[in-house]
Amino acid sequence: MPLGPADTRVLGVDVGAVSVSAVEIDCDGEVLRTFYELHHGDIDATLGDILRRLDLPKIGSLGATTSTPAFIRVDHRYDNQICLIAAARRFHPEARSILVVGGERFGLVRF
Repeated sequence: MPLGPADTRVLGVDVGAVSVSAVEIDCDGEVLRTFYELHHGDIDATLGDILRRLDLPKIGSLGATTSTPAFIRVDHRYDNQICLIAAARRFHPEARSILVVGGERFGLVRF
């Protein structure tokens, strides 16, 4: 996902069965802030709470996982498993597997 000016940031969102997760990253791909909020079925309000804590004019692009509901308009959607694998490779390159436990399903990814 191409970024704009040096102060442009990307917001990544994942809506799951029980929570909304978000990450704000800068133009160098560095994580600036993370959020994890239980939505109790009210995704709109929970996402709104997260958005109110951000400097929205600095957000230049919005990406989401494929599990995020379609009513949330985004610039790009990414497969959940690919997101997990990419994050593990970046932040924990020594990892040889990922145990994924969510509100609806679980799985094991082995490298």
